Amino acid sequence: MTISIKEFYQNNKVDPDFDEVKYLAKKPDTKYFYKPFCEQEDIDDKHRLFYHYMLYTYPYESKDIISFYLLNEVDESFDHQSYLEFNPIAKNFYKEYCDKNGITDRQRLFYYYTFYDGKDSIYSIQDLLHLKNKEHLNIKTLRDLEKLSIDEFLPPHKQFVDQYNNYLNLGKNIAKDSKIVTVALARDCDEHLSNSISRIQSLDCKESKIFIFENDSKDKTKDILKELSDTHKNIHIQCINNSREYLRNRFRSRTNALAEYRNICLDWVRDNCSDYDYVIVLDLDADLGFSVDGIYNSIGWFDSLNNAGGIGSYSLFLVHGRDGSTFAHYDSFAVRLNDWKSTSEDCDQNNAWFREVHPLIGSEPFHLYSCFGGLAIYKTKAFLSGKYSGELGSEHVQFHKDLYNNGYKMYLNPSSRFFSVYENYLNDQ
Repeated sequence: MTISIKEFYQNNKVDPDFDEVKYLAKKPDTKYFYKPFCEQEDIDDKHRLFYHYMLYTYPYESKDIISFYLLNEVDESFDHQSYLEFNPIAKNFYKEYCDKNGITDRQRLFYYYTFYDGKDSIYSIQDLLHLKNKEHLNIKTLRDLEKLSIDEFLPPHKQFVDQYNNYLNLGKNIAKDSKIVTVALARDCDEHLSNSISRIQSLDCKESKIFIFENDSKDKTKDILKELSDTHKNIHIQCINNSREYLRNRFRSRTNALAEYRNICLDWVRDNCSDYDYVIVLDLDADLGFSVDGIYNSIGWFDSLNNAGGIGSYSLFLVHGRDGSTFAHYDSFAVRLNDWKSTSEDCDQNNAWFREVHPLIGSEPFHLYSCFGGLAIYKTKAFLSGKYSGELGSEHVQFHKDLYNNGYKMYLNPSSRFFSVYENYLNDQ
């Protein structure tokens, strides 16, 4: 957001139905938000609190493009028809959604130009992001995240290049003589499914198997999985329909269901791949993919880490924040620093500190009681010593507690890169 509170007030873009008294009661921490400055500038509480609402509350409740046009206008010089001639790729960019919501083609294409159009974009990455360790992000605009691979926009930091390459090459050599099985859950992930499977299939190892458990998908996930299993002998699937609601919260009903499905994957490994060297547990819906080199790097680290049974990933997502937009460390729900405390169903006790942890790529993996990050690799013996349960919060926590009780430790590897959420941030439909 580039508009200041003074500009906001001068433009008088305030919803007349906004109730500042109710908002203050709901958000008591806003009582002194810009209060001295607003009093000095003669900006009343209605404008002051509505400004807060638009920056820090509304973006979580709305579609980004709608939010954008409540506080911005199309540049007068922008010729959307000429722009489309030179950028035909933008022709159908969220057109159906914009048509339904009264957003004109001119607005739609200006939004595309603003956030997607490379070096000429009005909003550079410096305007949008406030990442403490942003020097290791090899990007200038958001569009770079789409044009580059995850290994290119999150390269090893110059301080750790030699160490990164050493463990990468070691892991590649170990993988060539290793048998690796990948297990994953799938539901309504048709958009990224083939790409995720293709990345795993590219692993150069002695033998590879993939098992995917799918339930209740309403998109084309089932069809894609059947086609993949028919085409590739090493891909095995199990699909069910049990009419379970799709849940995104932290309720035990969700985590217990996930634990049930992950235990099906675990049992499949026990029955079919108990003699394998490594097990990869993978989420198939990474918006911007994951690093295969990161997997090799983790394999290279195993024997250098004390009692390592599993290694999780450094996972990112793009999120609205108090100071604008920023990258945050994803999957704090699966994290435990040094305890096995049960997580409340209505909050994430690890969220505040873990979101701010941005280790440099190539630096040494560090010990956590529990972590996941969308992709974790385990020594098979360690993996088979655990059992998933949702009673402590994320299903991964109890699983890692079992590993811990059996003498194995979990580590988080900064070089194992996984980009969880990007598209939902830009166009949350």
